[in-house]
Amino acid sequence: MLDRARLTGGLNWYRALGRGPMAAGPVPVPTTFVWSDHDAAVGAAAAQGCAQQVTGDYRFVTLPGVSHWIPDEAPDEVAREVLARMATA
Repeated sequence: MLDRARLTGGLNWYRALGRGPMAAGPVPVPTTFVWSDHDAAVGAAAAQGCAQQVTGDYRFVTLPGVSHWIPDEAPDEVAREVLARMATA
């Protein structure tokens, strides 16, 4: 984040999201949502509400004590969930 060009790129991703609901439509593929209960950016209601946008097999996984930076703080748990999902595909 100290590199201005990288910071701008990261911020532009959030800017492109807009302010309204996303209009991607229902997701028909198997989906695993890995969420952390100490996430300051994504609250429980928003995370759990994603299930309503998925018509395929859906799993919601909560990692206790982890912040918003899940892959950095819990890489083994994330890898385990990815491998578990792949095993069902």
